[in-house]
Amino acid sequence: MLVGELSPHGVVATILLEHTGDAVHLGMLAVSPERQARGMGKQLLAAAEAYASTHWQPRRFVMSVLSARSELINFYLRRGYSRTGKVLDFPHDANVGISKVPGLTLDELAKILPSHDIIY
Repeated sequence: MLVGELSPHGVVATILLEHTGDAVHLGMLAVSPERQARGMGKQLLAAAEAYASTHWQPRRFVMSVLSARSELINFYLRRGYSRTGKVLDFPHDANVGISKVPGLTLDELAKILPSHDIIY
């Protein structure tokens, strides 16, 4: 997990990285509400990608985003991610909370690194 910290505000942003095979799964990107819309999410995502590229040399980055959060999906699309076409059920059994929206799903997004060609 990478943590963004600003003194004296403490932790203001986080992102989780999980290296699996030829991919790095990114998740739980969170920026404190009072720090949003200031570029911190962009910076932390870029730092996570740079860290993963340096340490693991992945072929792609993958993430799952709530399908109902079009603004988040658009945020990632602007950063080079694409929809893979995979739609996943909300992981009710993963101890991530209870969905208040019936039928909630996740869209899988991926970013293929320029030096690799992968068909998914």
